[in-house]
Amino acid sequence: MSIREPQPPETTEIESDEVAQIGHLSGESLAVDLARVGVLDPFETLAIIAPLCQTLQELHDAELTRSNLAPQNLRITSDGKVHLMDIPAETDPALVTPEQRARAPQDWRTDLWHLGVLASELLLGERVQTPSAIPPPPRLDPGLGEVLHRLLAPEPTDRFGSAREAAEAFGSAVRQVRAQRYIALDLEGTLLTTAFDPLPRPYLREFTDWCLETFDRVFIYTAVQERVARVIIARFVRAGVLPPAFPQQTEVVIWPRGQKGIRKDLRHLRVPLHWIVLLDDMRQWVVDDQVHRWVKIPAFDKPIDGDQELRTIRPEILARFK
Repeated sequence: MSIREPQPPETTEIESDEVAQIGHLSGESLAVDLARVGVLDPFETLAIIAPLCQTLQELHDAELTRSNLAPQNLRITSDGKVHLMDIPAETDPALVTPEQRARAPQDWRTDLWHLGVLASELLLGERVQTPSAIPPPPRLDPGLGEVLHRLLAPEPTDRFGSAREAAEAFGSAVRQVRAQRYIALDLEGTLLTTAFDPLPRPYLREFTDWCLETFDRVFIYTAVQERVARVIIARFVRAGVLPPAFPQQTEVVIWPRGQKGIRKDLRHLRVPLHWIVLLDDMRQWVVDDQVHRWVKIPAFDKPIDGDQELRTIRPEILARFK
């Protein structure tokens, strides 16, 4: 059976030694918080998943199921506690279980599938419903990918044997994860002049070698078509001003300037905000609540004698991760 209480919403307070890590997410609901921060890192996600599994285990031991695990039903208060609320919602196609699609009976293992969908939304910014849709590394740590694979198994018997077992597996996977460092680089005006007459900034090769060695992922923001950006990058590789590995180890991000996404919103990259920094020359393109993740560098619209910015900016970039 499922627990549902339309009027008034029922709130269950969930205790956890880990929730202090996510106290900064205080908001109306976790859905609202996710809209503000984009995604959570694995440690923050564990701080939510661990106490949820504890509550699910208690329900399952009492032969009850939850069946409505979703961000809109979770709230994290300013004291760092996770609250699970019963709020009726319209049927979401993304939350229709394999059992429902097969018109098969549902039991406590259905909660584990919902837990997998919830965890994928927290970690990836999207609701993953099948194991085949789980992204590979580096988008998702392989250990966490294995846990999601079992939670989202189409056959209930292939999922974990209990919510407790799922929590233990999730915790074990997270403990193997190390904090990541990502950098987003503005292409035109920071690394080179313009896409129409591209000239490399001095010390570009030295700086990009350092980026590939220092950061787990490198994003390239550009206002031109990806094809054009890739042509420029390939030309710079041939000229020796970019390292040979640069095209394969970077991800080009199209910045639709003049359209709805006029600012370089790091949430679109679907990585934890405190794991990434943006190097850009213009404040006006930075989202207001992400200024703390921005490192300003003078514009490079034309070559300047004595320009050593790509050498001197590195300490300031690294300081954002302290």
